[in-house]
Amino acid sequence: MAETWNPEKHEKFTNYRRRPFADLTSRVGSSSRACAEVGP
Repeated sequence: MAETWNPEKHEKFTNYRRRPFADLTSRVGSSSRACAEVGP
């Protein structure tokens, strides 16, 4: 059975989802304003 949407659980892992994007942009010298996240 699929789990239903839980906004509190989603918010709990915000930093884990953002970290790869921040790491990548820091390596290529871009700012987050010049890039867009392409999610699933």
